[in-house]
Amino acid sequence: GRVAGEPVRCIRSQPSLRMQTIDNTAYVFGSGNTIYVQRTRNPEDIDSSHTLVTQRFQAGQICRLDVVSTVDRFLGFFTGAVFFEDFVPYTRVKDGESTPG
Repeated sequence: GRVAGEPVRCIRSQPSLRMQTIDNTAYVFGSGNTIYVQRTRNPEDIDSSHTLVTQRFQAGQICRLDVVSTVDRFLGFFTGAVFFEDFVPYTRVKDGESTPG
């Protein structure tokens, strides 16, 4: 399993950064030992048929204050705005390790 860490305002962004969309729930960034979950201010609006378009304030990072909109994945028209909250890191727990709490 994974254990949640302290929320962070920004995460590093590389061209290879993987993002998964979980409809009506969250965006998940990264893979491997640590992933970052972004639930947004309105998670009920998260839809895998929409593509995120970001205007970043800091190159190399995705931050909660970035301007993010969505466009329809197939037709390319504007579908809404996304308001990020802090990113919550989830780190993989090795077998046999106890989780806090």
